[in-house]
Amino acid sequence: MNQNFEIVIAHYNEDLERIKPYAKQVIIYHKGNESWPRFFVKKRVKLPNVGREGHTYLYHIINNRNNLADITVFLQGRIEDHDWVCQDITKYIKKTKEQGFFANNVCLNSKRIDLYGASKSWTSQWSWLNNDEFFQEIFWKKQPLVYNVFYYANFGVSKQNIQQRTKKFYEKIINYMDIYINPIEWYYLERLRFRIFNDKKIIITPKIIYYSLIAILHYIETKLKILLK
Repeated sequence: MNQNFEIVIAHYNEDLERIKPYAKQVIIYHKGNESWPRFFVKKRVKLPNVGREGHTYLYHIINNRNNLADITVFLQGRIEDHDWVCQDITKYIKKTKEQGFFANNVCLNSKRIDLYGASKSWTSQWSWLNNDEFFQEIFWKKQPLVYNVFYYANFGVSKQNIQQRTKKFYEKIINYMDIYINPIEWYYLERLRFRIFNDKKIIITPKIIYYSLIAILHYIETKLKILLK
Protein backbone atom coordinates (compact mmCIF):
# COMPACT_ATOMS: atom_id res chain seq x y z
CA MET A 1 0.00 0.00 0.00
CA ASN A 2 1.24 3.48 -0.86
CA GLN A 3 2.49 5.07 2.36
CA ASN A 4 2.51 8.61 0.95
CA PHE A 5 -1.16 9.30 1.52
CA GLU A 6 -3.26 11.64 3.62
CA ILE A 7 -6.82 11.42 4.87
CA VAL A 8 -8.63 14.76 4.90
CA ILE A 9 -11.71 14.86 7.12
CA ALA A 10 -14.44 17.49 7.05
CA HIS A 11 -15.39 17.44 10.73
CA TYR A 12 -18.07 19.06 12.87
CA ASN A 13 -18.51 17.10 16.11
CA GLU A 14 -18.55 13.47 14.89
CA ASP A 15 -16.84 10.55 16.61
CA LEU A 16 -13.70 9.69 14.63
CA GLU A 17 -12.55 6.59 16.51
CA ARG A 18 -12.83 4.55 13.33
CA ILE A 19 -10.08 6.62 11.76
CA LYS A 20 -7.67 6.15 14.68
CA PRO A 21 -5.52 3.44 12.98
CA TYR A 22 -4.60 6.02 10.31
CA ALA A 23 -4.09 8.93 12.72
CA LYS A 24 -0.56 9.79 11.53
CA GLN A 25 -1.95 10.46 8.05
CA VAL A 26 -5.11 12.31 9.16
CA ILE A 27 -5.75 16.03 8.69
CA ILE A 28 -8.90 17.28 10.41
CA TYR A 29 -10.66 20.44 9.28
CA HIS A 30 -13.03 21.30 12.09
CA LYS A 31 -16.11 23.52 11.72
CA GLY A 32 -17.87 22.81 15.01
CA ASN A 33 -17.46 23.60 18.70
CA GLU A 34 -13.87 22.28 18.94
CA SER A 35 -14.83 18.77 20.02
CA TRP A 36 -11.57 17.32 18.77
CA PRO A 37 -10.92 13.55 18.81
CA ARG A 38 -9.06 12.20 21.84
CA PHE A 39 -6.07 10.99 19.86
CA PHE A 40 -3.17 12.63 18.06
CA VAL A 41 -3.49 13.31 14.33
CA LYS A 42 -1.11 14.77 11.76
CA LYS A 43 -2.77 18.19 11.68
CA ARG A 44 -5.81 20.04 13.00
CA VAL A 45 -7.26 23.16 11.39
CA LYS A 46 -10.23 25.25 12.57
CA LEU A 47 -12.37 26.68 9.79
CA PRO A 48 -15.53 28.82 9.71
CA ASN A 49 -18.69 26.74 9.29
CA VAL A 50 -19.44 27.53 5.66
CA GLY A 51 -19.84 25.59 2.44
CA ARG A 52 -20.21 22.10 3.96
CA GLU A 53 -17.53 19.51 3.09
CA GLY A 54 -17.10 20.92 -0.44
CA HIS A 55 -15.57 24.09 0.97
CA THR A 56 -13.33 22.01 3.27
CA TYR A 57 -11.92 19.87 0.48
CA LEU A 58 -11.30 22.89 -1.74
CA TYR A 59 -9.59 24.72 1.13
CA HIS A 60 -7.18 21.80 1.56
CA ILE A 61 -6.40 21.64 -2.16
CA ILE A 62 -5.84 25.37 -2.53
CA ASN A 63 -3.61 25.68 0.53
CA ASN A 64 -1.60 22.51 -0.13
CA ARG A 65 -1.53 22.27 -3.91
CA ASN A 66 2.27 22.23 -4.11
CA ASN A 67 2.84 19.77 -1.26
CA LEU A 68 0.02 17.27 -1.65
CA ALA A 69 0.47 13.64 -0.74
CA ASP A 70 0.58 11.21 -3.67
CA ILE A 71 -2.95 10.17 -2.70
CA THR A 72 -5.57 12.10 -0.72
CA VAL A 73 -8.67 10.38 0.63
CA PHE A 74 -11.43 12.89 1.38
CA LEU A 75 -13.94 11.83 4.03
CA GLN A 76 -16.98 13.35 5.67
CA GLY A 77 -16.85 13.34 9.46
CA ARG A 78 -20.08 11.39 9.83
CA ILE A 79 -18.52 8.32 8.28
CA GLU A 80 -21.33 6.05 9.46
CA ASP A 81 -23.67 7.80 7.00
CA HIS A 82 -21.70 6.04 4.28
CA ASP A 83 -20.69 2.89 6.13
CA TRP A 84 -21.33 0.65 3.15
CA VAL A 85 -18.88 2.62 0.98
CA CYS A 86 -16.27 3.35 3.61
CA GLN A 87 -15.58 0.20 5.56
CA ASP A 88 -12.07 -0.23 4.17
CA ILE A 89 -10.03 2.92 3.65
CA THR A 90 -7.15 0.85 2.27
CA LYS A 91 -9.44 0.09 -0.69
CA TYR A 92 -9.67 3.80 -1.44
CA ILE A 93 -5.89 4.13 -1.29
CA LYS A 94 -5.27 1.09 -3.48
CA LYS A 95 -7.89 1.96 -6.10
CA THR A 96 -6.82 5.61 -6.24
CA LYS A 97 -3.22 4.56 -6.80
CA GLU A 98 -4.35 2.37 -9.70
CA GLN A 99 -6.88 4.75 -11.28
CA GLY A 100 -5.96 8.28 -10.16
CA PHE A 101 -9.47 8.75 -8.84
CA PHE A 102 -11.82 6.45 -6.92
CA ALA A 103 -15.36 6.71 -5.61
CA ASN A 104 -17.27 3.57 -4.77
CA ASN A 105 -20.70 4.37 -6.18
CA VAL A 106 -20.22 6.21 -9.48
CA CYS A 107 -23.34 6.20 -11.64
CA LEU A 108 -24.90 8.10 -14.53
CA ASN A 109 -27.08 11.16 -14.17
CA SER A 110 -28.91 13.44 -16.57
CA LYS A 111 -29.15 17.19 -16.35
CA ARG A 112 -32.81 16.77 -17.31
CA ILE A 113 -33.58 14.53 -14.32
CA ASP A 114 -31.50 14.81 -11.17
CA LEU A 115 -31.82 11.34 -9.66
CA TYR A 116 -31.05 12.68 -6.19
CA GLY A 117 -32.62 16.12 -6.13
CA ALA A 118 -31.58 18.92 -3.81
CA SER A 119 -33.07 18.73 -0.34
CA LYS A 120 -34.47 22.00 0.95
CA SER A 121 -32.69 21.37 4.25
CA TRP A 122 -29.35 21.22 2.38
CA THR A 123 -29.91 24.23 0.16
CA SER A 124 -31.14 26.92 2.48
CA GLN A 125 -29.32 29.69 0.63
CA TRP A 126 -30.13 29.87 -3.06
CA SER A 127 -28.02 31.28 -5.84
CA TRP A 128 -28.86 33.18 -8.99
CA LEU A 129 -27.14 30.34 -10.87
CA ASN A 130 -28.78 27.09 -11.86
CA ASN A 131 -26.87 23.82 -12.32
CA ASP A 132 -26.20 24.35 -16.05
CA GLU A 133 -25.02 27.91 -15.51
CA PHE A 134 -22.72 26.84 -12.68
CA PHE A 135 -21.19 24.18 -14.96
CA GLN A 136 -20.50 26.79 -17.63
CA GLU A 137 -19.03 29.20 -15.08
CA ILE A 138 -16.57 26.51 -13.95
CA PHE A 139 -15.70 24.70 -17.19
CA TRP A 140 -16.47 27.33 -19.86
CA LYS A 141 -18.53 24.84 -21.86
CA LYS A 142 -22.06 23.48 -21.89
CA GLN A 143 -22.95 20.68 -19.55
CA PRO A 144 -23.43 17.33 -21.33
CA LEU A 145 -26.86 15.73 -21.24
CA VAL A 146 -25.54 12.62 -19.46
CA TYR A 147 -22.56 12.58 -17.11
CA ASN A 148 -20.95 10.53 -14.34
CA VAL A 149 -21.66 11.43 -10.72
CA PHE A 150 -21.39 9.98 -7.24
CA TYR A 151 -23.59 11.07 -4.36
CA TYR A 152 -21.41 10.64 -1.31
CA ALA A 153 -18.69 12.72 0.27
CA ASN A 154 -15.98 10.02 0.33
CA PHE A 155 -13.49 9.63 -2.51
CA GLY A 156 -9.78 9.37 -3.29
CA VAL A 157 -7.73 11.50 -5.71
CA SER A 158 -4.11 11.34 -6.79
CA LYS A 159 -1.87 14.38 -6.66
CA GLN A 160 -1.55 14.23 -10.43
CA ASN A 161 -5.31 14.35 -10.95
CA ILE A 162 -5.72 17.28 -8.55
CA GLN A 163 -2.89 19.22 -10.20
CA GLN A 164 -4.42 18.83 -13.64
CA ARG A 165 -6.52 21.82 -12.60
CA THR A 166 -4.95 25.16 -11.75
CA LYS A 167 -5.06 26.77 -8.34
CA LYS A 168 -7.20 29.54 -9.84
CA PHE A 169 -9.72 26.94 -10.97
CA TYR A 170 -10.26 25.76 -7.39
CA GLU A 171 -10.22 29.31 -6.03
CA LYS A 172 -13.01 30.25 -8.41
CA ILE A 173 -15.22 27.45 -7.08
CA ILE A 174 -14.54 28.10 -3.39
CA ASN A 175 -15.57 31.73 -3.83
CA TYR A 176 -19.12 30.49 -4.35
CA MET A 177 -19.25 28.74 -0.98
CA ASP A 178 -17.35 30.81 1.56
CA ILE A 179 -20.35 32.75 2.96
CA TYR A 180 -23.27 30.42 3.68
CA ILE A 181 -23.49 27.16 5.62
CA ASN A 182 -25.60 25.41 2.97
CA PRO A 183 -25.06 27.15 -0.38
CA ILE A 184 -26.77 25.67 -3.44
CA GLU A 185 -23.34 25.68 -5.10
CA TRP A 186 -22.29 22.90 -2.71
CA TYR A 187 -25.06 20.78 -4.20
CA TYR A 188 -23.89 21.60 -7.74
CA LEU A 189 -20.29 20.86 -6.81
CA GLU A 190 -21.26 17.46 -5.42
CA ARG A 191 -22.49 16.51 -8.88
CA LEU A 192 -19.34 17.79 -10.59
CA ARG A 193 -16.63 16.13 -8.46
CA PHE A 194 -16.22 13.25 -10.88
CA ARG A 195 -15.69 15.69 -13.77
CA ILE A 196 -13.33 17.91 -11.78
CA PHE A 197 -10.97 15.15 -10.70
CA ASN A 198 -11.45 12.69 -13.57
CA ASP A 199 -11.87 14.79 -16.70
CA LYS A 200 -12.73 12.08 -19.20
CA LYS A 201 -15.66 11.31 -21.44
CA ILE A 202 -18.60 9.42 -19.97
CA ILE A 203 -17.52 6.12 -18.43
CA ILE A 204 -19.95 3.19 -18.51
CA THR A 205 -19.19 -0.11 -16.82
CA PRO A 206 -21.42 -2.89 -15.41
CA LYS A 207 -20.86 -1.50 -11.91
CA ILE A 208 -21.83 2.02 -13.02
CA ILE A 209 -24.98 0.65 -14.66
CA TYR A 210 -25.82 -1.17 -11.41
CA TYR A 211 -25.52 1.98 -9.30
CA SER A 212 -27.42 3.96 -11.95
CA LEU A 213 -30.35 1.54 -11.66
CA ILE A 214 -30.33 1.98 -7.88
CA ALA A 215 -30.44 5.76 -8.34
CA ILE A 216 -33.32 5.48 -10.82
CA LEU A 217 -35.31 3.30 -8.42
CA HIS A 218 -34.68 5.83 -5.65
CA TYR A 219 -35.90 8.62 -7.96
CA ILE A 220 -39.10 6.71 -8.84
CA GLU A 221 -39.74 5.88 -5.19
CA THR A 222 -39.35 9.53 -4.19
CA LYS A 223 -41.72 10.72 -6.91
CA LEU A 224 -44.32 8.11 -5.99
CA LYS A 225 -44.24 9.16 -2.34
CA ILE A 226 -44.89 12.74 -3.39
CA LEU A 227 -47.78 11.76 -5.68
CA LEU A 228 -49.39 9.52 -3.04
CA LYS A 229 -49.40 12.12 -0.29
